[in-house]
Amino acid sequence: HNQKNGLKYPLYVAEFDIVMQATKLGTNTSDTCLPAGNCLPLGGYSVMSSLPPINQSETAKSIVLALATMDSASFFRDVVPGADSPISGMIALLGALDALFSSADVLSLPKQVLKF
Repeated sequence: HNQKNGLKYPLYVAEFDIVMQATKLGTNTSDTCLPAGNCLPLGGYSVMSSLPPINQSETAKSIVLALATMDSASFFRDVVPGADSPISGMIALLGALDALFSSADVLSLPKQVLKF
């Protein structure tokens, strides 16, 4: 982008130096695993479920994503204030989903709910 637009000083800069724990030997940073397409999901662990199960043969419903963090991120690598409470978001999400599915028939909901 910079060179194409005749800019001498970097306008957009990104440095890939965070270990991604990629799947293949020799691709352990985002700089190497992103082009290879073999990076693991964020944090190495991702959870997804759907109620009711998604059926490819039925007419697709619009999707609502219900998301919660499993850990914390910070501007500074070694200072992550939320790291002491990684499960609080998941507990809140499970409580909200429990309330939703206790009060409504899952099959009659107008949208498909996916939980991450």
